[in-house]
Amino acid sequence: MSDDGVYRNGVGGHAVIEQRRTGVFRRLFFDRPVLLVVRRGVKRLEHDGVVVEGGPGTLLVVQPGAFVTVTNTVEDGLYRAEALPVDPALVEPSALRSPVLAQMPLSEGLDAAVAAARAALADPALPDAVAAHRFREILVWLAEAGIVPTMPVAETFAVRVRRLVSTDPAAPWPAAAVAGRLATSEPTLRRHLAADGTTLTDIVADVRLSAALNLLQTTRRPVTAIALDCGYASPSRFAMRFRARFGLSPSEVRIEPVGFDRIGATIDRSGAAAAPAAGQDRRRHPT
Repeated sequence: MSDDGVYRNGVGGHAVIEQRRTGVFRRLFFDRPVLLVVRRGVKRLEHDGVVVEGGPGTLLVVQPGAFVTVTNTVEDGLYRAEALPVDPALVEPSALRSPVLAQMPLSEGLDAAVAAARAALADPALPDAVAAHRFREILVWLAEAGIVPTMPVAETFAVRVRRLVSTDPAAPWPAAAVAGRLATSEPTLRRHLAADGTTLTDIVADVRLSAALNLLQTTRRPVTAIALDCGYASPSRFAMRFRARFGLSPSEVRIEPVGFDRIGATIDRSGAAAAPAAGQDRRRHPT
């Protein structure tokens, strides 16, 4: 099992995920571009009826602002992939939306760029500017294939609320506090969220469970501690809601001691967890 992962603000992150059983994770929200390198097994991504999938030697790209269903299928008892979330500082905002999902073969040069970025992120002595340069090499390879990760110019109100709640999933987040942080009134908050087809209660619950999935995949923290990190005082209630959301129990996701190899990357996010090192974002992206 590898060490817990890294994320540098202004650069990006890296995570290795291993599974010994196939998992389907429905409607995962991606708040930044994420690059996924399949090493063993098959990864399948689906968004609005569009499906991309790839086995070993494939790099998949997810653009931000979308809910994606992720299926990780084991091969000979193991699934393994690397996830590299790209910090928004490295990509340009654009009103022109690229396809949410894309894929390309992992050439020798691209694989070398991934390895260089991984090594740069893992070296705390390396300046952020140098690490960012290594990460940009991957983006250049993607651009050569016509794939350009971007950030949306405008976000829905629901996404703004989700980003806010993601800063501390364990917090209670009453409507008054959320409205105040977003400089609006409670009625306006409810009206905007209703227009986006959701509620504050639904967003808080989904952010908490998605954060828990990320922590299970990318850290060694005990399940009970993760429950507290994500706002659940009762581990049994957490396990029940986690299974209802993802179809697996927290322990089935992790499968210690082999379980998920974890190193990485922000998503996410919280309370009883150890504070991130300087320069690290607290969010991680599940894959």
